[in-house]
Amino acid sequence: MENISKDKYDVIIAGSGLGALTSAFFLSKVYKKKVLILEKHFVIGGQSHEFKRRGKYAWDVGLHYVGALENWRAERLFFDYITENNLKWKKFNELFDVFSYPDFKIKVSSKPKRYIKELIRNFPKEKKNIKEYFKDLNRASIWYKIHHLSNIFPKFVQNILSFIKKSYEKLAFMTVDEYMNSHFTDDKLKGILGSRWLAYLSPPREASFAMDSVIAEHYLRGGYYPVGGASNIAKTITPAIIKNGGKLLTNSEVTEIIVKDNEAIGVKVTRKENKEYINEEYYAPLIISSVGAYNTYTKLLPNYNNPQLLEKIKNLTDLKSSVLILYLGLKDSPTTIGLDGCNFLFFDEYDHNKIYDKSYEIINGKPNHCFISFSSMRKEENAKFHTAEIIYSIQTEPFDQWKGQKWRNRDDSYYELKEDIANKLLDYVDKKIPGFKDLVDYKDLSTPLTIEDLVNWEYGKYTGLTPSVDRYKEEWLRADTPIKNLYLTGCDINSTGIAGGMMGGIITVSKIMGKFCFNMLFTKSLINKLMSPITSLFKKKK
Repeated sequence: MENISKDKYDVIIAGSGLGALTSAFFLSKVYKKKVLILEKHFVIGGQSHEFKRRGKYAWDVGLHYVGALENWRAERLFFDYITENNLKWKKFNELFDVFSYPDFKIKVSSKPKRYIKELIRNFPKEKKNIKEYFKDLNRASIWYKIHHLSNIFPKFVQNILSFIKKSYEKLAFMTVDEYMNSHFTDDKLKGILGSRWLAYLSPPREASFAMDSVIAEHYLRGGYYPVGGASNIAKTITPAIIKNGGKLLTNSEVTEIIVKDNEAIGVKVTRKENKEYINEEYYAPLIISSVGAYNTYTKLLPNYNNPQLLEKIKNLTDLKSSVLILYLGLKDSPTTIGLDGCNFLFFDEYDHNKIYDKSYEIINGKPNHCFISFSSMRKEENAKFHTAEIIYSIQTEPFDQWKGQKWRNRDDSYYELKEDIANKLLDYVDKKIPGFKDLVDYKDLSTPLTIEDLVNWEYGKYTGLTPSVDRYKEEWLRADTPIKNLYLTGCDINSTGIAGGMMGGIITVSKIMGKFCFNMLFTKSLINKLMSPITSLFKKKK
C-alpha cells in the first residue's frame, strides 16, 4: 500500500534522538514550526528510552550518567529550557567512578582538586605533568566547543573565538597516545588518565585528544541522572512539539530523502501498522536527519553523486567498533554486597590499544575489560527491583555470520553464543566484585546486531563517526549539507552522548533560523536563570 500524506508540515525530522528532539522543540516552541518526527523504533527518544523485562526490571538503553550539569553550565541551561523545567536531575555521590586495574584502583571524585591531589599522591614524580594535564584538558575542550559552536554567535564574537581556537589547535590535533607519551613517563598513569575511551569507542592511537578532553572535562565535576529515568527526557520535551501541531510517529522508518534539482523536498517512509507495512511519502520545506552522517549520505540519499565526500564519510566511520550490553535483573540491592551505586571501569592492563585489539577474545572466554553501572540505584533511592548493566567494547567481526537475519529470529548458534558471552562476563565481574553473580536473577545480552536492528546504526556503531584527528579537520561535517534544505543534527556534528546530541540540535536550529533570534533567546534564558535565586528570595519575603 502506498500513500502520499496530505498533512502539511514545516519540518520533517528523521529519527528521535536528543538532536532531533532538541531541534524540534526550538523550531516548535520558539519559531512556531509544525514538525513531524519519524522514528523507526516503537519508542521515541533514541538512546534515552527505557525498556522492561518480566514486568519489573527496567533499564535505560544508552544513558548511564550525564556530566556538566552544574547550574552555571550551558548544558544545564539548555536542558532546563527544552524540558520547560519539568525534568529534575539527581547528582551521583562524590566518588562516582572507580578506575580499576589488576594492581591499582582509584576512586574518581567529583571535586577536581581532590581527584588531582589523589593522582599526585600516587604518582608524585609526575606532579608537574598532572597539573599541566588538567590545564590542557580545559584548553583542548575549549577548542572543541569553539570548533562546533562558534557559528551560532555573531561575526565579531566568531573572530575572537577563532583567535582562541588557533592557540589550542596543536593540542586538539594530537592523538591521545601522542599527548600521553609526550607528557608522561609512567605507563600506569597514562592508562588511568585514558580510561574514558569507552565513551567514544576508539583506541588512544586513533582518538583525538580533543575528544578525550571534552569527555574527561564533561565528567570532571561528577555525574547526574534524570529523576524518574532517561525516558523522562523525551516525555518532558515532546509536549511543546505536539502543542504546536507537530506529530511524532513511531514504527516509521525513513527509507529515502526525496531530492529534486539538488533540493530536499520530502521523505519516503515505511510504516508498520499492526502486521502490515505501508509505504508513504511526506513533504516539507525543511528536512533534518538525526540518523548520522553515514546513514544519511549512504542510505537515505541513494542518488547522491559526490564520490569524494562519500569516501571521506566511509573513512570516518569505523564499522568494526561496537559494544555488548548485558542487562541484568538482580534479586536484591547491590548494597548487600557492599556497593554504593558508583560505576566501575575494569581493565586488565594499562595499554588500552591492546585492550581494544584483544577485545574479541571474549568469544574464547577471555574478557579483558568492562564498564558496570547500576540502573536502579541511580534512578531511585529505595527501588523495589534492582538492575545493572555491563558494557563491553568489542570488534564486530564475530557477529558477521548473522548479519541480515531478523531480530529475535536468528540461528540457534547466535543465541548460544550470546548465552556463553553473558556467562563469561558475569564470571569476569564476579572475580572483581565477589558475590555479584549470586545476585543475578535475569540476564539479556544485546549485541552489535541488536543495536543495528533497534537504533539503525550500521553494525551497532552508536557513538557515530570516529573521533579521529582527521574528523576535526573536515569542513563539510556541519549542520548544513550540499543539498539545499537538508540539514544534519545530533552527535555527528558535535560530540557523542546525550548532551552532545542536544548541543547538536542547538547548532542545527541556529544554522537554519539564523543567529540573532537564537542569541536573543539564549540571553533571555540565561538572565532568567541567573536571576531565579533573587526572584525566589523576593517571593519568599512576600
